[in-house]
Amino acid sequence: GSLRSAIAIASNGSTINFGDLEGTITLQTGLGQLTKNITIAGNGKVTIDGTNVVGPNGNPAQGLYCAAQVTISDLAIKNFSGNGIYATEDCDNSTFQNLTLSQNDASGININGASGVRVDNNIIFDNGRYGIYTTGDAGVLTKNTVGTDADGTTTVGNTDHGIYIVGSTATDNMVDQNSVRFNGASGIFVFTEADRAIISGNTISHNAKKGIHLRNSRDHTIANNTVQENGGDGIMVASNTDLVLTGNTISGNGGSDVDDDTQNGLQLESSTATIGDAGDGNTIVKNNNDGVLATSSTLTLVDNFIGTDADNSAGKGNGKHGVDIVGESIMVSEQKISFIQ
Repeated sequence: GSLRSAIAIASNGSTINFGDLEGTITLQTGLGQLTKNITIAGNGKVTIDGTNVVGPNGNPAQGLYCAAQVTISDLAIKNFSGNGIYATEDCDNSTFQNLTLSQNDASGININGASGVRVDNNIIFDNGRYGIYTTGDAGVLTKNTVGTDADGTTTVGNTDHGIYIVGSTATDNMVDQNSVRFNGASGIFVFTEADRAIISGNTISHNAKKGIHLRNSRDHTIANNTVQENGGDGIMVASNTDLVLTGNTISGNGGSDVDDDTQNGLQLESSTATIGDAGDGNTIVKNNNDGVLATSSTLTLVDNFIGTDADNSAGKGNGKHGVDIVGESIMVSEQKISFIQ
């Protein structure tokens, strides 16, 4: 039978498998909402194509519209006028894994208020808005490739941010071990009271604007990321409190963003932050402007390498100042700072 009929007759707890099916399912109409707690388990060989699907009542057509706790895996979903995956607030604790989501007019995955959603090991590129968009809390976004194909040879990023976490409901999210590259705005953007994000172990590079952008939120932990060769600041922090950054490598950022003031390794505005920890500092090198630019911010700098590295290598200076402080206060402890090359 068809995927549509399998969804229609499924009961809570059912699993829909694809067996030996290979190729593309080109839909003529949408699949409707998934309103039961089911698993759709692909085999890695099937593509669901929404080129011909018209959304209801003039609205965009969603690829899979999830309105219950679901698990969806091992499919490719493309060419829908809406999102590849759309998850409503009724999708708490759903899992989306091993999917390829591309060429959808909106986002690869849109999580609209659901809690505890796991987005794991997906390939998300060439979508018309964001790679992953979420207003949900306590999500886990891990091991995704956002902005390229699996091996990095297709570098068609998502049009806007790679990962966008936004709103007061979007708290306590984990963003871990993702590759976020070649997207049209920032790699990761956390905005408007989306507090207590943990962003760790990611590679964030070649995005058109900032690598990581945190604005109007608090209590974030940014650890052990590689943030390099983004068009604007490697990391931009504005109106944040209680930020902790440790173990990050921030290098080669700046050069293509239109605003010359946003081409620093790390920029802070009106924020409170601890940058580095004993034995676990950040390496901030070869950025176009300042290594660290802080305006009206309170900083604690500990054990960072700014303009050099742990081997005291030459030729790694930032383009202007190592640390440029405008405003309230700074505490420096055991810093290794090489200013301009």
